[in-house]
Amino acid sequence: MHDPEDVIALFPLANVVLFPATRVPLYIFEPRYREMIDDALAAERLIGMIAVPPDHAGAMRGDPPLFGVGCEGRIAEAQQRPDSTWDIVLEATRRFRVIEERPESGKLYRRALVEELPDRYPAEDRAAVEARRDDLFIALRELVALRAPDEVRRLEPESFAQVDDARLANLLGQTLRFDVVERQQLLEAVDVKQRFELLRELVRFQLAMRDAQAPGSQGPVH
Repeated sequence: MHDPEDVIALFPLANVVLFPATRVPLYIFEPRYREMIDDALAAERLIGMIAVPPDHAGAMRGDPPLFGVGCEGRIAEAQQRPDSTWDIVLEATRRFRVIEERPESGKLYRRALVEELPDRYPAEDRAAVEARRDDLFIALRELVALRAPDEVRRLEPESFAQVDDARLANLLGQTLRFDVVERQQLLEAVDVKQRFELLRELVRFQLAMRDAQAPGSQGPVH
């Protein structure tokens, strides 16, 4: 049974997927979302970031369909401009699944009943994740060497030794060059191990595409 009080404001975006334990700066200008920020700042400072499928990105001015999983964030910083728009920094707190939308009379923004989706990481997954983490860094360094050779040195695994596995997977999902659908797949991963598996496969796919586009390549085989 779901907590009847677990109802949050929804902030749909077409090009942003938020991951737990990350931060993202946002500029809030639409009247309905300025109202949402006003209400959040007067309460617990929480809003629910959720992505819009690419096929519906052109319907952002209305109420487009949403992916089923999003990430709640707490407004860590907020600065209102003279024109009443907002610059905020959102600090992600938890993943959630939408159960049902809950329209509220008089509010311009959307709200929904949600259930929390913890990032599961049982002890028996630790060895598998360590191997996937090593494989991911090998592929990632190879990819970065193609794009920005001077940046490879920043990807020494030792530099991330103190970053726990769940946080690292989320940081990479947030910062690497993936499209919205790929980021959404990462967000919806059932646990930390699966998120690392997806990260590894996505980076490998980008490497394969680079190889296919290299001079002299025959391109992908169909």
